[in-house]
Amino acid sequence: MFGYHGRILHVDLSTRTTRVEQPDARFYRISAGGGLLGTYYLLRETAPGIDPLSPDNVLVFCNSVVAGYPAAGLVRYVVTAKSPLTGGVGETRCEGRWAVSLKKSGYDAIVLHGAADQPTGLLIDHGAVSFLEMDAEWGKTVGETTDALEARLGGGIDVAAIGPAGEQRVRFASIVSSRTHQAQRMGMGAVMGAKHLKAIVLRGGELPQEAAPATYARIN
Repeated sequence: MFGYHGRILHVDLSTRTTRVEQPDARFYRISAGGGLLGTYYLLRETAPGIDPLSPDNVLVFCNSVVAGYPAAGLVRYVVTAKSPLTGGVGETRCEGRWAVSLKKSGYDAIVLHGAADQPTGLLIDHGAVSFLEMDAEWGKTVGETTDALEARLGGGIDVAAIGPAGEQRVRFASIVSSRTHQAQRMGMGAVMGAKHLKAIVLRGGELPQEAAPATYARIN
């Protein structure tokens, strides 16, 4: 499949376990990515009437078939969950380098289930998934958190994190990636804070193959 890895990463923060779903081509034609893909998993994985700030909510990070490639207008990712601000489907879109890192991660979406019992980070390093202890970063700003992660993990990482507003579950809190790019609609930062997830750190990987590399190179 061009433009996709064909892999969806599911992360259960409650148990610190992961699994990989491998949908078929028909799935990707119907749920092409972005808000469609995020809403699909929100409807599939959650029951009606859940509290948006409970562990029952899912938080989905994804690209689309074109989003995430390093070309003008394409460096974008989407975050979806039940919104603590509206009680409906919450979707926010954000541009920046983290979108490219997500596209390279080896997964077309990260679906976060449950909630950690302590401040936690998620690291995807060339497709390998691990968890980070982040008690020391809880309470810090996004910039301070990113500094601390770069000091701990070294260079070549890209960070999406929440600050104190997300930790305190402020219902309009943002998720901030690459220090300055804000996924700022619908309170997705509050959902991330309710899951005790301080940051998602990405490093390495490869972009999926394009269907027409020569055309992509010409318009890039």
